[in-house]
Amino acid sequence: MAYRSRIFRPLFLLLVLAAAVVGVAPPALAGGPPLWRAEAGPTTFHFLGTFHLLTPEVEWINPEILAAFDASDKMVLELSPEQQSPGLFAFLIAQKGIYKDGKTLKDEIGEEEYLRLVGQASELGFPESMLRNFKPWYAAVAMTVQFSQVHGFDPEYGVESVLSQEARDVGKPIIGLETADEQLSALADLPMDIQVRMLSETLDELASLPDIWGAMIVAWAGGDIETLEELMFQFLNTEPQVYEQLITVRNRNWVGRINSLASKPGSYLIAVGVAHLIGPDSLLTMLAAEGYQIERIEAQEELSEEPEQEPEEEPEEKTG
Repeated sequence: MAYRSRIFRPLFLLLVLAAAVVGVAPPALAGGPPLWRAEAGPTTFHFLGTFHLLTPEVEWINPEILAAFDASDKMVLELSPEQQSPGLFAFLIAQKGIYKDGKTLKDEIGEEEYLRLVGQASELGFPESMLRNFKPWYAAVAMTVQFSQVHGFDPEYGVESVLSQEARDVGKPIIGLETADEQLSALADLPMDIQVRMLSETLDELASLPDIWGAMIVAWAGGDIETLEELMFQFLNTEPQVYEQLITVRNRNWVGRINSLASKPGSYLIAVGVAHLIGPDSLLTMLAAEGYQIERIEAQEELSEEPEQEPEEEPEEKTG
């Protein structure tokens, strides 16, 4: 995949990039990634909490996820395949993430902070020429994406990419809950002071992200929602407006679109970033308030890290 197309994928900082588990051994499946079943009249939904970037070594597929996939008539992602087009994202980034009035990123954040950014970018092989016209929110996203790629993590191994390929192989339709414009606007429309602070905090924390990501992926793969909430929301809770725009508003919008799907009989697998399915303002909480009957699906088997031992054969008794 070309470098540019990766950058223009819908990648939203910690909400999306928390899947990069640098320096942590891939966990074996325990409880399995969070999965729920919801009923609304004649319509059945399965909700799978996802991470968008992974390495091929991370194990996450279990029989429950496969059963939910097989039972679905359609798969629902945050974005439809058409809305994930690199060309569309390039156009939108040019509109929302790049200065076009002669202003530069250095003008916005100051020379000292800009030099710090350029220094860290250089260590990641990210040329200053690409950064200078980025708006702060997009610079923060680009740095986090570059960091994950340098450490070997790729959206092609993320949950959505893997399931999308399976859907294409069997001819299962894929639809989306929002547009690329709506998704990018969640960050692009943040006030400038928050964007600047977000970039500064990204630079502060980039070196420590491997440990954070490692803990998140272990909790996710093991179905440990309590730990996952604690790790994810310690960041989001410090910026209420970011939380509101990235999580709450989008969840509220998705409820209306899911209600439209529920108006007709069918079965859907909805795979969205796990941060949307946990916490006090989760999509599931909102749907429960609408009358949806929701239950957690627990994995039935654990995947052992040790190979199963063959039973020893008992010696045959001699007859004589």
